[in-house]
Formats: sequence, C-alpha cells, structure tokens
Amino acid sequence: MNRYDTLKIGFPAELLGFEDLTPRERLRLFATTENDHTVSDGETDNGERSTRYKLRSQIAKPIRGLNTIEVTTAPNRNSKAVLEFSSKSLGEDYYDGITKDNIITALQNVLPLGIECNCVKAVESASVFRCDAVMNIPTASVERSVLAMATHPLQDNMIRENYTRGRANGIAIVSKNTSRRKALRITAYDKMAEIGRKRNHEELYEALGIDRFIGTIRIEAQYRKTQAIRDGHGLLKGTHPYLSDILSSSTNSVLYAMDNFYKPTSIADDYSPAPEGRASVIEEGYLAIFKRCNWDWSLCWAWVLSGYSLGANPTREKKYVRELFNRMNPNANSQTVTEYQRLRNEVTKGQGM
Repeated sequence: MNRYDTLKIGFPAELLGFEDLTPRERLRLFATTENDHTVSDGETDNGERSTRYKLRSQIAKPIRGLNTIEVTTAPNRNSKAVLEFSSKSLGEDYYDGITKDNIITALQNVLPLGIECNCVKAVESASVFRCDAVMNIPTASVERSVLAMATHPLQDNMIRENYTRGRANGIAIVSKNTSRRKALRITAYDKMAEIGRKRNHEELYEALGIDRFIGTIRIEAQYRKTQAIRDGHGLLKGTHPYLSDILSSSTNSVLYAMDNFYKPTSIADDYSPAPEGRASVIEEGYLAIFKRCNWDWSLCWAWVLSGYSLGANPTREKKYVRELFNRMNPNANSQTVTEYQRLRNEVTKGQGM
C-alpha cells in the first residue's frame, strides 16, 4: 500500500459546497481573479471568461497541512475545485502518510470553517494532479544511507541535485531532459534535520509526533505529470488517474521511481575522471591528495585547507571536495552499494512506513 506526503486533487466544486456559499462568504474566504478564457478541463480554449477563486492566505496558513484551495468557474461549464494538502493534516499520524484508510480524515482536517465538503463523494470522483509517495526506512546511519542514494550509479540521462530544503542534507535525482524533469523526481533525506530547522520545530515535534522519524531516512517519489502518475501506479495507457485508483494501486510507486532512476547493478562503477580539460586536472589533483592521506577525510581536508589564504571562506569548496572524496573512495564504494541494496530491499518489502 502506497503512502503519500502530498496530494493535489480536483473534483466538482459543488462537492465542496461552493455553490451554497453566499457572495459575502465567498468574498471572506476567497480572493478572485478573472481570466479572458478558460482551459480548466484540459480542453481547447473556447474564448469564455472564467473566474478563479483562491483561498485567502490568512485563512489557509493556520490550517496545518493545507497548501491551497482553488475554484474555477465559467459560463456553461461545471465549476471545479482543486485542493493541495499534505499528511501534516493527520497530526500525530503524520509519519504514516496519507493512505486509502485515512484519506477522508486528511481531507476533512484541511477544510476551513464555513466550507462543507462531501468528502466521500469528492474522494470517489477526484482526479490526481500531483502525488508524492513516501517511505520512511529505519537505518543505523542516516548520513550513510543518504550517501548510498547519492553515489549509486544512475541510469543514462539522469542527474543528481542537492536537496537542501530546511538543511535536510539530502539528494535529489531528476532527468536531464528538461521536459521530463518536472514529471518525476526522487529525493532521499533526513526528515529530522529538515523539521529541526523550522522556526516552529518545537510545536511541530509535539503536534506531529516527529520523534518517530529518529533513525530513519525518508525516500520520496514526487509525481507531477499525468503520464508519470499513471506509469508509477501501474495504470493502463490512456487511463485517467483517479484518486481512488491511485490509492488502491498495488504498484510500489517508490520502488518504481528508484528503478527508473538507478542502475540495477550489484557492483559500483569504478571512478572515471571528468572529460579532458581543466576539470580532469583538478579531479586528478584531488585524487592524488586522497591517496597520499590514505583516504582519511580529516587529513585530506586539512591538506586542502592548508592551500587557502588567510581569511578565505572554503565552505563551498568543502562540499565539492567531500562529494568528490565519496565518489572516488574505493572503500566507501562497496559499503554504499551494500547499503543501497538494503534500502531497495526494504522498499520492495514495504518495510518502510
């Protein structure tokens, strides 16, 4: 059973009770924007004038787990509502994520006062525009697990990016193809580090049961496009991604993303230098330092620091050198491959939560 951190869904606005709101109530709850045309249902531009209602930020912000509520209306069209919310709406069950068993509760908890939604029918009829499948896996060392995800060989046309949101000390994998980059992304990071950097982290610890994340790595598969959502949940080509089908899918969406991005290899690729030129010379120079220091990171960095002038700030360089050290290190290579295989096995078994 898949678990989700964030969902963005759409359904008829009448199920949100929007049509029952008086003009005064709408003004209190929503800010409005008029557009010259509407393509809200994905069809061609028909030249009609539409109105978009977006929940006011001062109303949305205090509701834990609610990102946004928008309603689009147009002449001769059914009004549509779009909600984006996260598993923070589940309170102490935040760690468990949104599932088919608690989706109604998650949806009910993000509704502002004054909006009455038929949540059961909304879930039955909703389409999915975004879904972030997550798995929290116990580990003896979060840093080592993130390193394994950061160094394991990738499929062709995939690249790594740093995931530093909230100082989460994580890694993100995306496609080199810019048209596909936003469709699917996988991240692996330290959730405790991310939450700990928030200003209200003490409040969140108590309200969301954050201590359950201690000693776990969070792996998150972020689906943003219809085709990616469909593929990642085992739906047939051309099938519309309805929420009910997504929640009941037997396809492991996190595992699908991992296998889509990483090579199915049991042996780490040997270090290969950068293409000829300045980058190659720099990397070979660092490799010589690493070997001379017998792959002791503290000695390696001390050696590198000795080359800096007084008053220089080598913080950015340290990050680059450490990544290079991890990629070149023959000792860490086999360890991280073993750890990656363990993580993948846990994902396969669904041991993470």
